[in-house]
Amino acid sequence: MKRIMAWLLCAVLVLGLTGCAVTFPWQQREEEQQNEDMGTINVVNLITNVEATSFPVDHEFADKRFTRFKLAQALRQAAQNKRSAEDGAAAGLAPGKEGYWTRAVHLEGTSGGFSAGDMWLELTCGLTENLVRVTAYKSSQFGVCYVEGQELYTLLRHMGDRESVINEQVRERYGEVLGKAIEEIRQDALDNGQPFTGWEITRLEFLRSYVDETDDSTVNIYAVEYVMLTDHPEQVIWKDGMALDSQGRVENVGELGRLATRYWWWGDRWESAVLSKNPAADELAEARQALNENNPRP
Repeated sequence: MKRIMAWLLCAVLVLGLTGCAVTFPWQQREEEQQNEDMGTINVVNLITNVEATSFPVDHEFADKRFTRFKLAQALRQAAQNKRSAEDGAAAGLAPGKEGYWTRAVHLEGTSGGFSAGDMWLELTCGLTENLVRVTAYKSSQFGVCYVEGQELYTLLRHMGDRESVINEQVRERYGEVLGKAIEEIRQDALDNGQPFTGWEITRLEFLRSYVDETDDSTVNIYAVEYVMLTDHPEQVIWKDGMALDSQGRVENVGELGRLATRYWWWGDRWESAVLSKNPAADELAEARQALNENNPRP
C-alpha cells in the first residue's frame, strides 16, 4: 500500500514540475477499449463469435451472393484485424457519417421489422479499401467498431452488382437517339454542380412486344439503364436515390422517362420501339400515344 501511495505521489510531482500529461495504466486500457469498441455493446466480441445461424431473417439473404455463411465467415475474419476510431474517421466513416455501401441485418428479432427487442448489425464501407464500420443496435443500446477485412469489404461493395445486358443490335438501331437523351441528362446535372465526365449504358434489353391493332404495327419495349462516370465521387451531390456502384459509377441520375423512337420497316411490317428506364405494362398505352405524337410514320 505504501508503495502505491509513493508511486502516485511521484506521478503528481512530475505533473506539477513538467506540465506534461501522465497516462496511468487504467487510462491506457480505457483508450485502447475506445479504439476497439465505442458504445454499450461490445461489437468486436459480438462478431468474433457470430455464426451463420446467428441471422434469423430469411429475406435479408435472398441474394445468393450475400449469404449467412459468407457474412459470418467474413465478420469473424475481420474481427481479428481491429482498427482505431481515428482510422474510421480518416476514411469518412465516423459514427453518424454515411458510407457508399451499407447493409443492415437482424441478429435478434423477426422479419416484422423494427422493434425494441430487435438487435441490428449495420455494416458500412467507403472508398478506403477493406475498412468497414460495424454498428450494433438494440433499443437504446449501441456499439461501434472498425475492422479491416478484404472478404467483408468485397462482400459489401459488390452486393448490388448486376450483370450488364446489352443487345448490340438494338444499340445499333437506337443508340443515337438514346445517347442524345442521356447526354442531355448529364449536361443538366453538370449545370447543377455534378462532377460527371461521361456516361455508360449498362442495360439495353428486349422485354416484350405487342401489335397495335390500329395500324398492325409492332411495338417493342426495351429496358434501359445507364450510369454516370466521375473521377471524384466525394464531390457528387447525392439526392433522389442516387448511389455509387462497385466500379465507382453513379446510378439513378435523372429521369429518362419513356423514349419513343422512329419506325423501322422490316419488309412485311412496321416496327417501333419504346425505350424506358421503368417499363410497366400499364404504361404501354401512354408510350404508344407518345410514339404517335413525336414520331409520325414516314
